[in-house]
Amino acid sequence: SLRMLGLPAPGLLAQLRERVAAVPAAEVLLFDPGRERAPHLQLFDPCSCGAYTHPRAPDCLCGHRLHARPRFDVLLDALVYAFHFERMALPAGVCYFEVLRQ
Repeated sequence: SLRMLGLPAPGLLAQLRERVAAVPAAEVLLFDPGRERAPHLQLFDPCSCGAYTHPRAPDCLCGHRLHARPRFDVLLDALVYAFHFERMALPAGVCYFEVLRQ
C-alpha cells in the first residue's frame, strides 16, 4: 500500500511494523473487539482547544464539555484502522473481521 501512495520505502514499512507492534490494539481502537463491544457514548471527541484529554474524559482540561461519540463513529474508526493494518500487513493484534463482527 505504501507503493500505491508512491512511497516504496522498505525502511518506513519496517518502522511502522515496529511501532504498531509496540502499541496494544485496544489503545488504538479505543476498545478491544475480541472482548467487548464498541462503547456507546462513553468516548469523547477531542476538544477544539487542542489540549490532550483521555478519550473517556467528559471534560477538557480547558473546562469545555466534550461531545460523546456514538458507537457507530467508534466502530467506523476501528474498521478503517483494522482495514489498513491488514492491508499493510502490520502486526496490530486485531483482525478486520473481528471488528466487523461488532
